Amino acid sequence: MATVIMIYTLMTMIQYMYDFSDINLAQLKKISEIYYIQSIKETLSKVVMSSSICLDCDKLDLDLISTENLLKSEMISRGINLIVNHNITCLRCPVVYFNFSLETSELHTFTEFTTSSSGEFLRDIKIIWYGVSVQGTCGDSDAADYLRNKGYTVEKRDYTQLVENLNSTLLVIAAPQHHTFNSTEANNMINFVNNGNVIIFLADTDTDYDPPWGLNVTENFGFHFEGQVDEVNVIPASGYENHPIWTTPNALSYMTTQWDGTITSISDPLNVKVVGVVGSIKMIVLNENPAWNGGRVLGTGYNVMAGCNEEMGQLTNLIDNFVTYALGC
Repeated sequence: MATVIMIYTLMTMIQYMYDFSDINLAQLKKISEIYYIQSIKETLSKVVMSSSICLDCDKLDLDLISTENLLKSEMISRGINLIVNHNITCLRCPVVYFNFSLETSELHTFTEFTTSSSGEFLRDIKIIWYGVSVQGTCGDSDAADYLRNKGYTVEKRDYTQLVENLNSTLLVIAAPQHHTFNSTEANNMINFVNNGNVIIFLADTDTDYDPPWGLNVTENFGFHFEGQVDEVNVIPASGYENHPIWTTPNALSYMTTQWDGTITSISDPLNVKVVGVVGSIKMIVLNENPAWNGGRVLGTGYNVMAGCNEEMGQLTNLIDNFVTYALGC
């Protein structure tokens, strides 16, 4: 298998070397910057997609280093310095974050993107976040900004905008307050998940509780929010201590925060799994119905991803785990 991957990588490199042959440095600034960037992205992505043994992240790391060295040599031969870095999140199928820069005396570019061996991350990962992403006036604790700083593209929307045109991989529905989703919006969410994408629902039931209650839409995905808890220690549900939500990339045995909404009923017990609890109270649920072609729905409290001040420092560990798992394969 290793030989096949390396042959495939070399063939890809030969093709790009041939394509580069008609481009000289005088033309670089005018016409080739985008071409070089796209070529490098495609070469690296193809190596990740060629990794058929999903959990063999050490092998993937070696393949990427070899390919990056080939790319660097080719760029140097063109008078261009390539600096490239990668970070592998070893889920069931690896997710790889890359950043690279191209430098000459007249050029400096910086590019970052994320891809996975499932092939669904060839485009830059995009997150659409509906609703507030920060508590009150805690501007330094904005979850959307935190995710942007991690390299994700995050589009913020409010509830004056319909839930439509969902051109993203992950959709966050955060504390819709007294907004009610219409049937078209509800169907858009269902279709979004059916197409292999992910929704994270965040409930703030002290403000969302009284009807009309937007998060009733979660009943389409097999669970219902009601009630809330204040500062608690949420722990993994029995049997889920080693679930990636609790282990990847941050190893967590509990999480303490105000939390907010709780899940009071599950209408699809076959597919909805409780992965986080306080005693008998359901705090984190996950639906991975196989009919959704890889789609996932996660439900939990609003404060888990939109804390405030001192809370945010510890919440970033769980945010990382949630988003990493949501965007894994």
